[in-house]
Amino acid sequence: LEEDYRENFILEPLRARYHELLAEKEKETLPLFQKTDDLKMQKHDNLMEIKEWQNKKIPIVPQTKARELSRQQLDRKQVYTLFFQCVEFVEGISEELQNSIEGALFSSGILDSLIANEGLHLSDDCQIFPNPKFYATTLFDYLKVSKEVPDSLQGLIEDILQSITVDEYDKERPAVFKDGSYNVANLKGKMPLGFQASYIGVASQERYRRERIKELE
Repeated sequence: LEEDYRENFILEPLRARYHELLAEKEKETLPLFQKTDDLKMQKHDNLMEIKEWQNKKIPIVPQTKARELSRQQLDRKQVYTLFFQCVEFVEGISEELQNSIEGALFSSGILDSLIANEGLHLSDDCQIFPNPKFYATTLFDYLKVSKEVPDSLQGLIEDILQSITVDEYDKERPAVFKDGSYNVANLKGKMPLGFQASYIGVASQERYRRERIKELE
């Protein structure tokens, strides 16, 4: 018994210390396992997003969840198109100018605005209406209606392009400027630094799609 007592007296602290070290080691390795799981999940999400981009015909301007829901409801009731989906740049517009014009349209909210022959029931959204200005420099000089647009909307979109002036302030109409800034009445703003055209025109859309896939790989 005395020997057992001595053995326990000597070994018990060692056992306790061993379990302490084991617990500490588990605490150290647990974040590594968690990180590994997170990386696996991120890789899975990236692969899913790559497949989405590979199957996606055109990029979509980022939207809030409320706007996505609102447009899903519009889909069931009313016919509309989106500004960036129905126009493309005319030939000869430099890449730098494309970036500036699209950047200004992006920041102002016009790029993703709704176009329809009638007033839409809006929620967390915006619709642009025609108010053409003739004998002035407008987006009609830089953008043209896409060939995929139905004939019933062609004239409306042309009028809308003539309703947005370029490098010319107009208190009754939106204006975009070649430096990437814009005016809507007494509201003024500017595009994000380093903005690249990604939504108007097939070439920009395809470049942006390839870049997104490369980033995710």
